[in-house]
Amino acid sequence: MRLLILSFLLLGSPTFACDCPPIKKIDREGCEQYDVIFRGTVDSVSTCKDKATAYFHILDLYKGQLTEHFKFQYECESSCQMSFSKGEEWIIYSVSAREGKLQIELCSHSRKLMTGDDYYAVTSGQSYADEMASLKRILGNKRIREEGDETNQGQYDHQNIHPDGYTKLWLLGVSLVVLLIFYYLFNKYFR
Repeated sequence: MRLLILSFLLLGSPTFACDCPPIKKIDREGCEQYDVIFRGTVDSVSTCKDKATAYFHILDLYKGQLTEHFKFQYECESSCQMSFSKGEEWIIYSVSAREGKLQIELCSHSRKLMTGDDYYAVTSGQSYADEMASLKRILGNKRIREEGDETNQGQYDHQNIHPDGYTKLWLLGVSLVVLLIFYYLFNKYFR
């Protein structure tokens, strides 16, 4: 029995909380699963309180609509956290999440510029420079919006859509009728 337990401990494969599948070389199909793709440098990072905010200066925009300065929140206390530091250069792949906010995941194609081979270069066979060239070839460079440019403002921000005046009156009237029906039925059957 001891031999069996010892063999499991020695021969068992190690497991990690964040086991990401191997990253494939980025192609058009891979780009379609992301809402925003850009290359940028980290301007600053807030302190971690369950979530942190990373502030980026966008250098190249490949997909989506962003201004030159962009911020997003990310989990910084989970076992699958991403880590950003001021001055780093990244290619970021992001999807829209709850409330229209952009989300960046550890197991996405997002990668940091590193000297030498990194995990992504080893698993996908594509260096940082090769990936930038592929993104330019596949998607091209998009126009980075000016600060204050209202074009598609709020595309990725949470929006509360407010009804116009007549629709508000109509909703109020329907709500009042439903409330009166409920009141009538309650008094008729439960008194």
